[in-house]
Amino acid sequence: LTEWQRKKLEGNSQFGYPLQIRELLEEKADITQLLTESGETALHIAAARGNVDVLKVLLLHWLQRGLSVDEVDTTLEMTPLHRAIDGSHDEAVRLLIEMGANVQAEDHEGSQPIHYAAGAATAAPTKKIVSIINQHRRRSGGRAGRSSSPSRLLRLGLQLLFHRPSLGDCSPCAGRFSTLDGRV
Repeated sequence: LTEWQRKKLEGNSQFGYPLQIRELLEEKADITQLLTESGETALHIAAARGNVDVLKVLLLHWLQRGLSVDEVDTTLEMTPLHRAIDGSHDEAVRLLIEMGANVQAEDHEGSQPIHYAAGAATAAPTKKIVSIINQHRRRSGGRAGRSSSPSRLLRLGLQLLFHRPSLGDCSPCAGRFSTLDGRV
């Protein structure tokens, strides 16, 4: 990435401009590079801000390249799922889990995403997040996040570009979409 592309990627991931991210992809920019001093990628930044439309574009690119959605930053060893939960972004949490994020990934202190959610269990979005993670665990038989094959995740990633599951629909692992409420 050039310095300009890095700043463009970081800013658009943070403030939620998926079309600008697509422009970078058309320029053949490597959007998977570390962007911040703490070793975050665009995926971490978009998850931390709850920018679901940007996450969809980034996740599709990650999956097409065979990369892990569980990449950790270099300081706190947090995954994008940790970041989304830390920011109480339940729609981003649902999307990351749907795309295969490991709900049992540990940060540098050994904390899993559920620990972040349970730390502030009085907030309504956090209760939804705990519910999403618990449903995933029940459906996957308690296994860590990888309940889908890479090819299924890629197909699901393509669907996610055009569909946004509503939070009322509860299918973090089933891949069902019941609402069409916008395009990226």
